[in-house]
Formats: sequence, C-alpha cells, structure tokens
Amino acid sequence: MFFTHFSTEENKTHNEKTIMNQGDILNYMNIHSGINVSKYDIKDIFTKNKFEYKSYRIKSKIKMGILLFKEAVFVKNEDEMPF
Repeated sequence: MFFTHFSTEENKTHNEKTIMNQGDILNYMNIHSGINVSKYDIKDIFTKNKFEYKSYRIKSKIKMGILLFKEAVFVKNEDEMPF
C-alpha cells in the first residue's frame, strides 16, 4: 500500500519530489488511504526497506527525512484547451 502512494525513484506516475519523515508519512497515509495506519506500520516500512534519514536543504531550512516521489496532484496538460 505504501508503494502505491510513493516511490523511491522517479517514474511517469510518481514525479513530484518530496522529503518526508515518519510523522509526515503517517499523516499522509491516514488522510489519503482508507485504513488506519499506526506508527508501528510506518516503522516496519522503514526497517524492511532500510530507509535512512538524511539532511536535505529546502529553500533556507534543513529537513531530516527520506527522499520520496509521489503522484503530482495537478498535472497540466499542454494539449487540452482550458474551456
């Protein structure tokens, strides 16, 4: 279920880069999935996939987390007319 929302590599469907920690992932999964996800489920995902926190610079702040790619919410299609 985690890898339907996120990917560790950029591809056609998952092309929006984001830095997330365990708390961010927990909030995202509880909002966007139909089941209740616990912090232990997220911890299992981190340990089984050997994710490690790294420091990333976002504008003027530094955030600790992992680099993930998620689906873009709004994808602008150049070929379609707006009306």
